[in-house]
Amino acid sequence: MLVHGIAGSTADWAAVAPELAASRHVVAYDHRGHGASGRAPGGRADYTFDLLLADLTAVVATLGPARIHLIGHSLSGVIALRYALEHPGRVRSLVLVDTAAAPATATGPVARRIVAAVLGGVAAIASRTGANSVNGRGGAVALAALGRELAGYPSLVPRLGEITAPTTVIVGERDSMLRASAQTLAHGIQAAHLAVIAEAGHCPHISRPLAWLAAVVDHLARAEAAVAGGALAG
Repeated sequence: MLVHGIAGSTADWAAVAPELAASRHVVAYDHRGHGASGRAPGGRADYTFDLLLADLTAVVATLGPARIHLIGHSLSGVIALRYALEHPGRVRSLVLVDTAAAPATATGPVARRIVAAVLGGVAAIASRTGANSVNGRGGAVALAALGRELAGYPSLVPRLGEITAPTTVIVGERDSMLRASAQTLAHGIQAAHLAVIAEAGHCPHISRPLAWLAAVVDHLARAEAAVAGGALAG
């Protein structure tokens, strides 16, 4: 399950999804107000992390009882963390890409600059690659609301130790705002693996797809070995 970040869409995965789909069933979808998805029915007030979590839960439910390998980028890393905490039985493994378990510690104008910088990096890469992003005026509303959510969501750091699914934290070497956050995730989640993608920024699956794929393929091999080892021990 591939879940894109703010200002992105399923097109963000164009360079990596075909390779993953060669041997696995890959599912991706657009958040509301992004790509081909419709807008939130209640407008700006409805664009919350709670809504995005409910949407992810609904999408996973359509897939039947199978456990999923869940990959969340940026904003969706937070949503993936929340899903793993609320539905641990559905998550076979977890990949968190250039994300954080807590908002920036800065407040006010500094926090807004941090969020603006993340959005700017996503937009710059999208413009170079042709990746689709927000959908019209409704998308602008979604960005404003979700940007506010990014700057002030409740910290998940105290709960990281509850995650037991095999986890890999991926971060771009040049994503300076999230390198420390990646370390926090890797240290807080039991036996998590940290993969730093050389010469990559906030979207390594777009800017460095081969290196990103290598990290994910390695993650999937370790996750499946852990499941096999548990079965043998049982």
